Amino acid sequence: MNKESLLSFLYKEREFDILTLEKNDKKNLKELLKDRDIKNKQLEIAVNNIPNGFENIINNLEKAIQEKLEIENSINGYFSEKAYKEGFFDAIKCIMRCIDNENNNEHKRN
Repeated sequence: MNKESLLSFLYKEREFDILTLEKNDKKNLKELLKDRDIKNKQLEIAVNNIPNGFENIINNLEKAIQEKLEIENSINGYFSEKAYKEGFFDAIKCIMRCIDNENNNEHKRN
């Protein structure tokens, strides 16, 4: 199994745990989630205030916003996965260096 396959496998194994919002996450994200809810409500109000007869514009606007959000989420997901895999790979390399150093020190003592 190559590096990328191994990292993908390990990421998929941990993905649910990583993406589960814990109590600490909610605390850390509290202000951002509050701001997001406010902005969502403001957007909803703005769309609802578009006069009748502009249903086509409303539908196109809602579709464009949804598609933009999906793209942004995909981009964020890509970089989150990349950061996780790189961090994990760096940790493995660090552990391997420590083991190598310990083995080298052991050989020097003998």
